[in-house]
Amino acid sequence: SSWRDSVGGANLSGHSISILIDQSGSMKGEPIAQAAAASKLLLKILGECGARTELLGFSTAGWHGGFARKLWASQGRPSRPGRLCSLLHIIYKSPDEKMLDEKRWQAMLNPDILRENVDGEAILWAANRLKLHPEKQKILIVISDGAPVDDSTLSENGPSYLEKHLRHVIQTIEDSSYITLAAVGIGYAVDRYYGRSVFTKDITNLPAAMAEILRKVVD
Repeated sequence: SSWRDSVGGANLSGHSISILIDQSGSMKGEPIAQAAAASKLLLKILGECGARTELLGFSTAGWHGGFARKLWASQGRPSRPGRLCSLLHIIYKSPDEKMLDEKRWQAMLNPDILRENVDGEAILWAANRLKLHPEKQKILIVISDGAPVDDSTLSENGPSYLEKHLRHVIQTIEDSSYITLAAVGIGYAVDRYYGRSVFTKDITNLPAAMAEILRKVVD
């Protein structure tokens, strides 16, 4: 009932809501299972209220930089190369689909997907997709359990490289009037990055945390 109370049974036909899930290695097991289940339920309820919805995930395409690092090495290992990994951005449900495909939802639980996380570029990707939606109210909710980490990138660019980019991306979106950005932190206080956020220490409380963030962002 807390989910439905969060949107108050309102008509959300003028809202487009995207959920972006961190699929880093630390999400393996119960965290990704809970995130997948909570997102599935949330999409159903938002859809019943008339909202246009999208479910996205982000990880990397391989460990230790993968093809991107091999290419960099073949070019003589130039200094400060920038991002040094291949990204994996996944569309589990597009905004034009009424229902979440069960097979794609099940694929979210595949442990082989859970690698490293470049949050800044994933949020930019999700935000740029959301900008194309015709609805006036655009909301992007990020579910994350930690800071951005890709060892290959950080080893060549410095330990704060990805975090600085994430902060810049968040600030740019929050300063704009196009998208309402919010985050749910799983065992990690994401308020260090996001102006609108909720934190839950216990993964089993994720549905309640997502209900709370909805109350913060749904007009």
